[in-house]
Amino acid sequence: MEKRGKPPYFEKMYPEASREVIACLKKSQRKMQHMEYDIKVPRTYVSRRTGKTVTLPPLEVSMEFYLDAGFDFPDERVDIENDFINKSVRKSLYEALDRLSGEDLYLIVQLFFKGRSEQALAKELHVYQNAVHKRKKRILRDLKKALNGEVVKTKNG
Repeated sequence: MEKRGKPPYFEKMYPEASREVIACLKKSQRKMQHMEYDIKVPRTYVSRRTGKTVTLPPLEVSMEFYLDAGFDFPDERVDIENDFINKSVRKSLYEALDRLSGEDLYLIVQLFFKGRSEQALAKELHVYQNAVHKRKKRILRDLKKALNGEVVKTKNG
């Protein structure tokens, strides 16, 4: 960023240039100074009413300036429609999970939410791993049907 200061002495730099060309060079230099310096630095003045020094933010500010000031920008990567669909599916899933029997719900929670293996769960329940796997497949099939709006067995029968 160029520091503000005296503009170059164009008449001395280009002695053969006409007055119009020199005027255009000066105008161009001033525009460049404005774009590169003036709008990027804070402005300070003394208030006539209070006599206090007031500092105004620069005319051109970075996103960091706004974030530091507490502005919240929406995430451009968020797709509102997909977010709504995901929330809707999640709600339906939790409603379907709520309709499972206690044993089936325990199995699903342990396998998918707690991250336990079928083998470890089979050992705890004193059954074969294959039995846990078949129960899991049946429960997932029922959950899928429930999410698609089909009628499935509930806790109460």
